Amino acid sequence: MIESMDILKSYIWIFIIILIISEVVIYLLRRKNLEEQNPSQILIQFFTGIIWINLCAALLFIVHCLFKIHPSNPWYTADWSSGDLLTFIGTVTLGFVSYIQTKRAYDMAEMSDNMNKEFLQIQKREYIPIIKCLKENFCGFEKYGGAEFKMLPEDRICSLELKTDDENEDPILAYGMTLICCDNLDLSNNITRTYEVHLKYTGKYIIKDFAFKNIKFIKNNTLIKEWNINEKIDVSLDDSEEIPFLITLFDNVGSNLLAQIAESNKLTIELEMNCFDGATYLETINITKHLIKDIVPSLKRSNVELMLSAVYEVQE
Repeated sequence: MIESMDILKSYIWIFIIILIISEVVIYLLRRKNLEEQNPSQILIQFFTGIIWINLCAALLFIVHCLFKIHPSNPWYTADWSSGDLLTFIGTVTLGFVSYIQTKRAYDMAEMSDNMNKEFLQIQKREYIPIIKCLKENFCGFEKYGGAEFKMLPEDRICSLELKTDDENEDPILAYGMTLICCDNLDLSNNITRTYEVHLKYTGKYIIKDFAFKNIKFIKNNTLIKEWNINEKIDVSLDDSEEIPFLITLFDNVGSNLLAQIAESNKLTIELEMNCFDGATYLETINITKHLIKDIVPSLKRSNVELMLSAVYEVQE
């Protein structure tokens, strides 16, 4: 018993010396981060760490030296010390911790790999949609009063045509969602805002022409209205990095059809792009309209703010 206590004291003193040296080394390594702290707080943290670590070490040595676990099998004469038991438990615990850390590292690596795959898919896209809101109205749109609007055919309500900017004389593909009241108010007073959508060219192919297939208005995955266009626009885009077209939304919807279109929260545009190298791409642009402050589902300035987000899908 006395011999065990002497061994215990020797181990405790050795551990105290090692722990003091370790604490000094750790303090020197962390000195830059501790410069702003109060010196008294640093001393308190230092001695608190020594006390707790020594208590844990002393407890383990007391169990190891003063207690024995005898085997239940009489044919097995060897003693199994409590220190061996603690070592076994510690090994199992470390193995479990290692498994958890390995699993977390694997999950993070898999997540990083998926993000890299998505990034590569984005890089492979020929075009990326960029949406920005214009403060001024597009000069190329025709304006109709209420009486004139009643005489318009349905296909003029939703128009998709190549316009020309009067200042720069650059071709602009303008999509006009003409939602207008049936009174004598001038259309310029009813424009909510105009969005300019750019297809940012990121590929290596030169597009020869576009063929617009259709435009769909969707509300909560339900098709509200579809216009089949199937119109080809021959326009060379050799010197253009971006293909702009505009979306204009108006207030004060008059008819039920236009009201449903105004309430639609998704616009899908399908177009076909033909390249000079002979490749053909079927493009799908999904533009989502997010209604904020949606007290009443309409486009009036008093209760709705509009944001658009675009998702671009390419199928060769």
